Amino acid sequence: MVNFQSRLKRLITWLLRFSVITSFLKWIGRDEKNKDRFLFWFNIFNVGLFFLTALISPWIFIIWALLFPMLVLGVSPVAPLVNLIQMVQSRSIGFATFTITVFFMMLQWISLFACFYMLFGVVHDGNRTVVTGVWDNFYFSAVTFTTLGYGNLVPANTVAEILAVVEAIVGFGAFALLIGISSGVAIDRGSKS
Repeated sequence: MVNFQSRLKRLITWLLRFSVITSFLKWIGRDEKNKDRFLFWFNIFNVGLFFLTALISPWIFIIWALLFPMLVLGVSPVAPLVNLIQMVQSRSIGFATFTITVFFMMLQWISLFACFYMLFGVVHDGNRTVVTGVWDNFYFSAVTFTTLGYGNLVPANTVAEILAVVEAIVGFGAFALLIGISSGVAIDRGSKS
């Protein structure tokens, strides 16, 4: 984690050389609402990036979401989640920022698993037709992540089945964590008033 913070600090120091970046960061730091707006639009960009890059190749999004943080920044894919939990425990994050972050963190994981289905797993519909579109794989991934399991799309091979199991476990854990942290924040707020 310290390595990540030192690399991030060097990156920010380098970016501060540019007046546009400096003005933008001052705007973000001026108000909590500005930070929430930036976070919201940055995450919209990330989800949009999935759809744009998945049309070209799912590898692009996998590199952006998994390999770039691990190889360039030296952090694991779960580091943002760990940071989020630490921020909630230290009460250094607002409820709106927490909600936006968790929602888009879940969307990013859904997108990542959709890319894995596109590359390694075969998913088919009720007519045994193989699903190849970006939206269909994203839909299957979202249904699996949320553990809904409608049954209109199903894994067609062992790799897809393993991916679906792992995604369902990750999704169940994410929702349990979200409910636990949200309840803790609500109880903490209620005891202060």
